[in-house]
Formats: sequence, C-alpha cells, structure tokens
Amino acid sequence: MSSTARREAPNEVHAAVGGLVLGALYVIMVIVVDGVVMKLTWNWFVPVIFAGAPHLNLAQAIGLGLVPTAFFGSARPWKKSTPEESVALMKGAAFKYVTILVLGYIIHAYFL
Repeated sequence: MSSTARREAPNEVHAAVGGLVLGALYVIMVIVVDGVVMKLTWNWFVPVIFAGAPHLNLAQAIGLGLVPTAFFGSARPWKKSTPEESVALMKGAAFKYVTILVLGYIIHAYFL
C-alpha cells in the first residue's frame, strides 16, 4: 500500500506542474494574440484618422492592451453582473479605453 502511495505522489506533482505550464502557455498565447489584434487594428485605423499617428509594433500593442487593465482592474468586470449592469459597464469600459487612446495620442503628439 505504501509503495502505491509513493508512486501516486509524483504523478500528482507532475500533473500539477503540467497544468501550471499549460496555463502559463495559454496566458502568453492570449496576450500575444490580443497584442497582434490590437496592433493590426491600431495600424489600420489610427494613422488614417489621426494624421501622423505612429504605427505600433507588437511590444507596444501588448503594452497598450495592458494599460486599461492596470488602470481600471479586470478586463471583464461585467462577467458577474445582471444584463443591465453589463451593458453599463461595457459602455464605461469602452469610454475609458478610447479616452486612454486619445490622451496617449495627445501626449505623444504635443509633449514628446
């Protein structure tokens, strides 16, 4: 019985480590995919709307994607709310995100 318990313990450790590695890879993949989407969207729209706005590289796009989360908390705070609260929170989050983009452009254009 004790030999069976000794064999199961390493398997549990390997499973936990494997889960952590897969979770970390998933998070990295989501961050990179989000950065690519943000980069493509920014480079497609912003230089056309705001003449002279710079194009972003991947690292800048990932950083820009993390700014709202750093300032305002979770990327999806409306997950545990009623439908009415969800709509209000999404509108607020969109307004905050656009505000950060506009302020970033103004700071870059006039102060840097």
